[in-house]
Amino acid sequence: MKGKRVRIKEELTMWKFKKSTRSELEETEQRRYHRIKIIVGLVCRRSQGNNINVFTDDVSEGGIRFFSQQSLEKKEDVSLEIPSGYGEMIRIEGRVIWIDQKGPHNYAGGIEFTRLSEENLQVWKKFIRRNSMKGQELD
Repeated sequence: MKGKRVRIKEELTMWKFKKSTRSELEETEQRRYHRIKIIVGLVCRRSQGNNINVFTDDVSEGGIRFFSQQSLEKKEDVSLEIPSGYGEMIRIEGRVIWIDQKGPHNYAGGIEFTRLSEENLQVWKKFIRRNSMKGQELD
């Protein structure tokens, strides 16, 4: 269902939805990768050289949704270091595909993975499978 955000007052936002046909819903709701809801702290290395800490909101084989106290630029290339839970650090290259300021020093965004070694891909898939079996499935 497509929505249009309408600002009523400075502190209140309301979404107006129009009715969609089934095919529109299927088209917009389809995702390339299965997502799981999980919060993991990780290091985001920026191309400018400074690192910031971010927390995932959900993850998939193709990217993450995150929260941070610092902003990133849309289309910015980043490198992520994610603890796998197996005593290993997964290193993934990605690009910020969206960023939204939720409040002062409060940002949400999405990072799409752009480069991932075969070894890290297998560890990442194992991480996702292990966590989705714990009942943390999102879609």
